Amino acid sequence: MTKLLSMRPFARYTIMVFVSLIPCLAFSYIFSYPLYNSSKQLEKEIAEKRKELERLRMLASDYKKLKEEVKTLKAKLRNLELILPSSPDVPSFMDDVYFLSKKYQVTTKAMVFSPPQKEGDVFSLPVELGLEGPFHSAALFLSELSSRGRIVSIEDFNFSKKGDEVDVRCLLKIYYSGSRP
Repeated sequence: MTKLLSMRPFARYTIMVFVSLIPCLAFSYIFSYPLYNSSKQLEKEIAEKRKELERLRMLASDYKKLKEEVKTLKAKLRNLELILPSSPDVPSFMDDVYFLSKKYQVTTKAMVFSPPQKEGDVFSLPVELGLEGPFHSAALFLSELSSRGRIVSIEDFNFSKKGDEVDVRCLLKIYYSGSRP
């Protein structure tokens, strides 16, 4: 202790401060170790939560892609239902024939429907159609009728000249999906 008193004041105060800090540091270490240990645990939890967040972001991205794909598939299904309706929809077919006959100036002479037939996974409704008009107009009529929004095929047709016009007899098939004819 006498040695301590004989030291210069600055050195003496430095030693006293250092000696008095040792219990404070020990006390701080004892009480802060659990906090340090829990901070390590929190860091592990944060790392796990970040991984979980990244996984959820990927799922959200996949969800958005799937949602867009569903939207696209629904649009394709709507288009398919226009092309291949679930019923023969005879009134709209007759409207198409009427509209096209007016457009191409041909006269519809006959329209005879036969019973539906199963053809694989779809049904067809045979229709015998009789037309009269200029050759070019009748050809355009049949061409546009078969290329409308729905599936209609021309199975058989006969042209016969009747003065300046032609008489057309054809067998069409209107296709549709469904569980029964």
